[in-house]
Amino acid sequence: MVQLRKQTLGTFQRHESARQQNIYDEHVPNDGQGPVAVVKSTTLQRSKERTEQRTKIDIFERAFRKIKEATGVSDVNEVIQKIIVQESTTENLMSLTRDNQQKIEALSEQKVGIKMHVEEVKYSGPGGGHRRKLVDKHEAQLASAAARLERCRIKHERLTRMVIAVKAGVKHLQDKLDGVREELGGRHIQLTDATTFRVMAENEIIMAELMARIRVATDNESNITNGAARSTDVHEIDLLRARPYNQRIDLPLLDEEWDRDGLLKDNDDFKGEVDDELTREKVKKASSQILIAQDKRKQKMHDQDASN
Repeated sequence: MVQLRKQTLGTFQRHESARQQNIYDEHVPNDGQGPVAVVKSTTLQRSKERTEQRTKIDIFERAFRKIKEATGVSDVNEVIQKIIVQESTTENLMSLTRDNQQKIEALSEQKVGIKMHVEEVKYSGPGGGHRRKLVDKHEAQLASAAARLERCRIKHERLTRMVIAVKAGVKHLQDKLDGVREELGGRHIQLTDATTFRVMAENEIIMAELMARIRVATDNESNITNGAARSTDVHEIDLLRARPYNQRIDLPLLDEEWDRDGLLKDNDDFKGEVDDELTREKVKKASSQILIAQDKRKQKMHDQDASN
């Protein structure tokens, strides 16, 4: 920077000396004012030009400082060289861009022409219609194959989801049967894609064994219940034979009144209860039903009198 400034000042001083000499040569022969006036005017002119030159130098220094910050180069010659190289590089790139664009346009036109020529050759020769039919046929086959492929893909996805759901169900059933697996002599098999069928077969064997045991237990319980019922009947027959005068007596239910109120026409639940063994609760229930029937009869008679 200092060197540039010195060079600029030296150039300015040389130009200034030459300019002053020219001014002196022009004014001294023609003017009669003498050398003092010429020197004074020259000094004023020189100070003004120095100020302008200083302003220009400051502008150049600020510009160079910005260039230095942007490029990282401090040497003036390097900066000038880079600027020249950049300008030449830019020109070369622009030239290459124009050349390549022209080549692209030419190749595009050539491609279109070649394609049109191929189409003409394809369908203009002998048997062109037959080849067109073959092309259409193969295109139709391609479209059909693509449609089948799409259907198969959808079916495959659906079956994959079904297999995943089946495996989840088999795994859930296997976990539920783990509690009785050892008791029934079953085997625990790790569930994978290859062992899914074996796990299902093992679960089926265990469930069949459980169902067999449940049926046996149910039959035993039924046999026990039937034996208890038969022993109860035998006990009642023996009691009847031992005590012939111990008979059940039906309560006086006022059948005439019940028939008149229509309570025994379609309802024989109370008669079934009387046929059973009498208990304290059943007697209380029968009494309550008799009272309710009497109240309904009185209410009905009262309504008939009121209507008359």
